Amino acid sequence: MDVLEFEKTSFEDLHASELPAEFKALIESEKVLLSPHVGGWTHESNIKLSEVTAQKIIDEFGK
Repeated sequence: MDVLEFEKTSFEDLHASELPAEFKALIESEKVLLSPHVGGWTHESNIKLSEVTAQKIIDEFGK
């Protein structure tokens, strides 16, 4: 899994006893593999994001 219902919660700042029960069940399951949500961190996605951002700036201020 790389997308969780609780992504907006910073689990780094929570203690194990404060984690939502559903999340605890996932991390304790031997049938679940959790990974960071990094699908958009590819070289190609960075290029595309840069191109789109640059074009928006040109469209707005390049007139």
